[in-house]
Parts: sequence; structure tokens; C-alpha cells
Amino acid sequence: MYNRNLKSLLFVILAACGDKNNVEEQNGKVDILFVLDNSASMSQEASMLGLSFKDFDDVFRNTDTQIAFTTTTVDFTGAGASDDLEPGEGGLFVGTNSVLSVDSPDFLRRSRELLWCEATYWDSADLFAPENQDPSIDCDSMIEPETISLQYLDCLCGTNGWENPSGSGQEEPLEATILSMCRSTDLTSDYCTQYSLEDQTETIIVGTENEVNENFFREDATIVVILVGDEGDTSRRIPNGSPDTSIYQQAIDDILPNNVVKVVALGPNLVSTDAGLTLPCNNGGATDWASLRFLEMSDYSNGLYINLEEEFDEECRQNNFSSLWDDVFDMVHSN
Repeated sequence: MYNRNLKSLLFVILAACGDKNNVEEQNGKVDILFVLDNSASMSQEASMLGLSFKDFDDVFRNTDTQIAFTTTTVDFTGAGASDDLEPGEGGLFVGTNSVLSVDSPDFLRRSRELLWCEATYWDSADLFAPENQDPSIDCDSMIEPETISLQYLDCLCGTNGWENPSGSGQEEPLEATILSMCRSTDLTSDYCTQYSLEDQTETIIVGTENEVNENFFREDATIVVILVGDEGDTSRRIPNGSPDTSIYQQAIDDILPNNVVKVVALGPNLVSTDAGLTLPCNNGGATDWASLRFLEMSDYSNGLYINLEEEFDEECRQNNFSSLWDDVFDMVHSN
């Protein structure tokens, strides 16, 4: 559910909040980037998101929409399989043929391959548990899954092809978003080459010609960035403890000046009470300031904030995203 009641709280807490008004369709083209927390706490959320892609397919089919995936891992040294930049790290898209059109005949399978085989960390101990076994699955005639089993993932990804290293413990979805845009442009923006924090300037090495994101962020498309994470954001261009995301708002406006950019944040359950902001379903160790960064980015772009978990009868349950894609479609095509 979209936390509309938190908007008023946000304006009280944050004075410097940008705004993109007069949202218009740009020739009907939509480019959707998923920025996914691939740390060890996110497999259940990734499961529910991937299961919802059937609804995504139903809603966006026959539209000029393309999607791509990256992860929140920016500090890739010491994360992943090696210290070298790998797909999904530093804003680089995951997978081969990483840009996927919704009109592709195998969209549903390929979108789940990119999400579940390339951008999700699965705990092998959990997958090998008895409750996650389904030996009846036939790889040649897989039906729409209701849950994720070891056998299903082996069919989808190849035997043990779902085994990915856990991403960096420092989740930087906003930085990953900027770097993914930098890898898709001609790097004329200063935000793509360096940044300053506390009087120190850091140089950003975006990569070689083999480390770019091609055929995405079309100039005449509406851009939708979907941030997915249970800890919010701890990106490096903002001091820890600060919820002010204006530096990333400015970067998006500078890198993609001719696009409408909408941010959809799938984050911790934020609740405004008389005592202040609380996080009642906080399994990922989120902080209020890191979660507020998600909220501010969605608010700045007239986007959406969606709870990864909802509280029912004092019990937290995973959101099944049943209405998410209708909401995203309406957001994109509203004036």
C-alpha cells in the first residue's frame, strides 16, 4: 500500500525536496530499471516480486516498454565472485541480452531468469530444506509457480545456476541508479566522473567500453526506477544519518535532462505516529533516515512508495504486489 499519510511528515522533516510536475507521456515509451538489494535478507521479497511479473506482463503487454536489472552493490571489491566489476555491480546490468522488451514472446521466463538467476542471493540451506522441495516439477512443461522450490530454480537457471554470492552489505540503490545512467550515456555530466563529500573529492571510474549499458534510457522514454530494498539507502554521496537525497535528484536531472523520471520505492514499512516515524516490520535492520531516502526520492518524482511488508493483526506479512503494476501503469500514463 502506498503511504500517502507520510507525505505531510516528509515536508516537515525535509525542507529541500525537489519536484517534477507536469508529468507527460513521451511517445508511449517506458524504460523500467529495477535496482535490487541482493543481500542475504531479500530472497523472500525477490520471490514475491518475481511471482508478480505475471501481472506485470498482463498490464504492460502491447506497450513499448523495456526493462533491465542491476543491484544495490556499488562497492564491489570484496563482494561477488571476484574483486573485478561484474554484471549487476556498480550500476552494470545483469545478464546477457540484459535489456528485455515486454513484447518479447518469452518475456515472463526471461524476466524471472534475470531476477532470480542473476540478481538474487538464495540461501542454499533454505532451498535444500524439505519445505522447499517439489520433485514433481517437469522442466519441459513448467507451469506458473505458486512458490519457489529448489527444483523450479534448477529448471529456470540450470542446476545450481541460481547460486550467486551475497551482495555488498552496504546497500547503495541511489548510487547504483546514477551509475547505471552514467553507463548508458556519453558521460558528459560531472555526476558521472566525481563527487564530493565532507571536503573530499572521489573519482568515479565508470569502466571501459565493455562495461556499459546499451540500448536503455531512451531519450524519448519515460524512465521508471524501481528501488527494492529492506534497509533503505546508504549511498555514499550523502552523509550517514541524513535523509536528504537532493544530490541524487540533481544528478538524475543533469544526466537525463530530457526525460521524465519516476521513482517507485519498495521499501520498509514506514508508519507515522504521534510519537514520530516507526518501522514496525523491520526484518532487515533499516533505519528511519535510510528509509526516508526512499520516500523522498519517490515524493520528489511524484512516484510511489510501496511497503515490502504489511502489518495485519500485529503480524508482518510479505506484500504480494497484487496491485503494484496497475498502480505503476497509472502513474506512468497520468498527466
